[in-house]
Amino acid sequence: MQRNTHKKKEKLTVVTDIIKDDDAYEEIDDTELFALKSKKLAKALAIMEPNDKMILLMKYQDDMSIKEIKEVLNIGESAVKMRVKRAKQKVVNIYGEL
Repeated sequence: MQRNTHKKKEKLTVVTDIIKDDDAYEEIDDTELFALKSKKLAKALAIMEPNDKMILLMKYQDDMSIKEIKEVLNIGESAVKMRVKRAKQKVVNIYGEL
């Protein structure tokens, strides 16, 4: 019985040491983390085809609606939705490869 109690205490000590080590990493500011992610996203966008990049920027940066994009590009609503969907998938794939 004493042997099992000793092992439990040993395991608990190891776990608390790991938690203490993890606490040291909390000093990193969230904005720094988001900046790293946005830099990687910017690289992914730079690699994309211009038409895919354009439609994503219209939708998410310029906050244009599907109807507004439809009017600008002179295409159907379903075509806009499909192009946005495909462009999102492409940027996610490129981002994952970086």
